[in-house]
Amino acid sequence: MSYRFLASVYDWVAPKFSRYRSPELLTSKVLGLAPNSCELLDVGVGTGLSIAPYFSSSRFKHIVGIDPSSKMLARCRRKFTNIQLYEGTLDTVQFHLNSPFDIIQSCGAVEHVSDFPAFIRQVASLLKPGGYFVFTFEPVILFSKRQASNAPHIGTLGLENVFRRKPHDVHTILADNGFSIFEDLEFKAYLGFIHHLVVAQSGMGGDGVLDDALPNESTQRSARKSSAHQHRHAAHGPAERER
Repeated sequence: MSYRFLASVYDWVAPKFSRYRSPELLTSKVLGLAPNSCELLDVGVGTGLSIAPYFSSSRFKHIVGIDPSSKMLARCRRKFTNIQLYEGTLDTVQFHLNSPFDIIQSCGAVEHVSDFPAFIRQVASLLKPGGYFVFTFEPVILFSKRQASNAPHIGTLGLENVFRRKPHDVHTILADNGFSIFEDLEFKAYLGFIHHLVVAQSGMGGDGVLDDALPNESTQRSARKSSAHQHRHAAHGPAERER
């Protein structure tokens, strides 16, 4: 089942059947970062699971969503009328966007992006200086049949392309484009699959390592653990494993 076939059942299957945790974790981070009058872009908005909590907050001035599936967008539009939606990918619609944004987020979509460096350059060009990119990605895991680089994407029964990456490579590409990485949280996203949640800030002159200058004490502790984990397990990249 590709996403166009999942659209009609996605809002039930994702949270109820597969126990998909990524939207809840990502939105909790964004709610802690969003400034007043926040302008937010969601890349891969789908049916809107990753933006639902924002509509009960007064801090969000403008929310824009992008998704290549017209059926997923149709369901999102029915649930949230006060949102601007575009059908396509970031590459195809970026010139129609009234950027810059305070926050760009992407939940469960980066693993379907073939050219990650180009994607990050596009994200960087659409963010305000000091803006945040908050996203999840599916890593390559050594000796894992389900998360090897060439393993099929289970969520769509192998019908959607998946591009898994090493956390170190993700961090390097972010740093090369001027991002400072505040947090990389490793967690079980659904059905035992490991994903990462990354919080990165643009235009801060970072070197790609996890910073000490973090938004709050909880994130600071997480990042310091992640930095220590990097030295202990360099082969797996820097990440804090969620307990």
